[in-house]
Amino acid sequence: MRKPVPGWRPRPTRSSRAVAPTACRSGRCPGRDGEPDISLLICLPKHAATPAPAIYDIHGGGMIVGDNRFGLVEMLNLAEPMGMAVVSVEYRLAPETPHPGPVEDCYAGLVWVSDHAHELNIDPLNTSSSAVRAPAAA
Repeated sequence: MRKPVPGWRPRPTRSSRAVAPTACRSGRCPGRDGEPDISLLICLPKHAATPAPAIYDIHGGGMIVGDNRFGLVEMLNLAEPMGMAVVSVEYRLAPETPHPGPVEDCYAGLVWVSDHAHELNIDPLNTSSSAVRAPAAA
């Protein structure tokens, strides 16, 4: 199911290329309760007020497909006009990691970003989260 569909190519769209002038780097944070570390993609605006507001992104894919770069271009395009940072979490996927593993990974990343907001130059009081969808559904 995770293999690309043969012969299918996404149509180019206006949002298919990032317009956001950002500096992206990989980061890691500890998982909850001894679980494996979690990969984060941290994209900070180059020309924004500091500290910057942020979007904590949990990629789509129903907790079974995707990675922390899935939908990133669209998220960066959404954040850029407002000078926002984007932090995208790479959670473990089901069925290899059953529920609540992927949700716990998302939460652990969110807590880590909140705890390290000052180091990341992110404003912890002015941060949005797509994290509301997945844990709320779980």
